[in-house]
Amino acid sequence: MTMSVHHFGMTVESIETTQAFYARHFGFAPSDEPIVITDSWFATGVDHEGAQVKIGWLRRDDAVLELHEYIEPSVSESKRLKPDITDIAAPHIAFKVDDIDELRDRLLAEGVRFYSAPVEVTSDGSASQLGGIRWCYCEDPNGYIVELFWEPDNSGIDWNRDVY
Repeated sequence: MTMSVHHFGMTVESIETTQAFYARHFGFAPSDEPIVITDSWFATGVDHEGAQVKIGWLRRDDAVLELHEYIEPSVSESKRLKPDITDIAAPHIAFKVDDIDELRDRLLAEGVRFYSAPVEVTSDGSASQLGGIRWCYCEDPNGYIVELFWEPDNSGIDWNRDVY
């Protein structure tokens, strides 16, 4: 059976705010106007009677983020999750970047919440095969956990062999 990842779906408070964040900081291209779905088949599919949604997308290379902004139930009726990275089912999306410090500084200047400064994986610890990598977590405007990930050019990590 042929299979590939098609998209990563995110329920958001505002498609426009989310598209602007990922376009400005991660180079994603936003879709044209979002579509609005009010048909009963959608409510059936998400198992919420009367559900209506506005959907927009972001694309970068083969990566697609699908953004759902619910009309019904309304944002005021919805609950905002506050995921903790240690919670089961707490998602995070990781971006490999070429300058983790510069991007973190830009995001901090806009008030983005970070869990820590970039940390470096040591070569003498329990994850020695990842030695030299630097990473940190922050949150997007909706509270999704975003990982900034930097790998030195000479890391020698074979992602198909060393970690899988």
